[in-house]
Amino acid sequence: MATDTIDFPALQQLIAAEAKTEILKLRAEHPDEHFYAYSLMTDSDVCTIFLATNTEEALKSYKEENGYDEDDESVRWFANEWVYGSEDDSFPKTQELIGAWLEREEDEDEFVERKEQALQAFAGALADLDKEKLFGKGKERNKVILMVQDTDPDEEAEEKAMDIILAINPKPAYRAYVEFCGGDEEDDDDGPTPMEVTFVPYNGGEIDEAFLSSIDFVSLLKTFTDETREAILEFRKSKEQFYGFSITYERDLSKCSLLAGSEGSVKKSMKKLGYSAKVIARELESNKWNIWRWRDSSFEDELFPQTRKIFSEWATREDNDDTMGILREKVIDMFVGALVNLDKEGMFGTGEERNDVILQVTVMNCCSQDITEMEHRIITTINPEAAYTNYKNSERLIFLGGIQL
Repeated sequence: MATDTIDFPALQQLIAAEAKTEILKLRAEHPDEHFYAYSLMTDSDVCTIFLATNTEEALKSYKEENGYDEDDESVRWFANEWVYGSEDDSFPKTQELIGAWLEREEDEDEFVERKEQALQAFAGALADLDKEKLFGKGKERNKVILMVQDTDPDEEAEEKAMDIILAINPKPAYRAYVEFCGGDEEDDDDGPTPMEVTFVPYNGGEIDEAFLSSIDFVSLLKTFTDETREAILEFRKSKEQFYGFSITYERDLSKCSLLAGSEGSVKKSMKKLGYSAKVIARELESNKWNIWRWRDSSFEDELFPQTRKIFSEWATREDNDDTMGILREKVIDMFVGALVNLDKEGMFGTGEERNDVILQVTVMNCCSQDITEMEHRIITTINPEAAYTNYKNSERLIFLGGIQL
């Protein structure tokens, strides 16, 4: 079964609509309770779906009735023990669509690709609802954790579930869960790390020519190039051997950062997520090209001061999709231009040394085919052929915008 026959954008919208129905129904049934977690549950084949959720009040009662110690946090996070959830006949249209996959023949590669994109649709659906403020905003939102989980997870499924949790929740919302799982959440930044909501309704309108013409993209390119150079030099003070650099951005241009890949940065990231030394040693190679394991400039406040200011100003605007589309194209050109300028300076080495480094421009956790193709096109354009060939032919897992190719 070729995955190009599956309309994943439509699936994401369908899941969001039916999940919203179930969430509002449960809230209406328990109006005086405080919901702290919502999880879309599925099986290892991603052919079923239901909603599991819990409240502080239900958690307390469950502990008392089943003899759990008051301080035992395992029940808080174990979705199979939660009190509330959707009925068997919930998600009828979604279940009809994904349930049919069991009847289709697919080889291993098709299964892996279909499963990955389906999980992205599950996660993206929750992110869509989050963008609608269904789970609150500010401090209220920070009290709720969103999840996508396997009902009978193996180690790989648990890792995927953790990746999704970190992607679609603000840090205060997932910090306690990460600590419970044995992670070490040292970052004090309470800002969100949202998963990109790729499939949203089109919002066209008149292009704001005055706003676009007011931006001096030549000066902006120089500023961004200078700040990217400074960030790279700061990263290199660690004496690590970096094999990749990625400028990554939110699709709504509310944020951008520089990611830098090295063995040390990947190990540190996996350690913070609670992986044991044994698992890190075994999985290090497969995580090497997962850019979300790389060092991230957004956690270092002294980097990109002018760029942060400009993007923060843009984030306060409410531009329509047509205006934003033009702005995004110009900003992507700026990202590419900065990497090309620095490459010409020899920032990434020359000759054989340069061929060991890959440069990328990626969208934060975006799963649409057109975005992935754009990222791939940029890689092939701004890197020497030998560097791209080494990257393409590597036996390592390759990630573009969080999507395995």
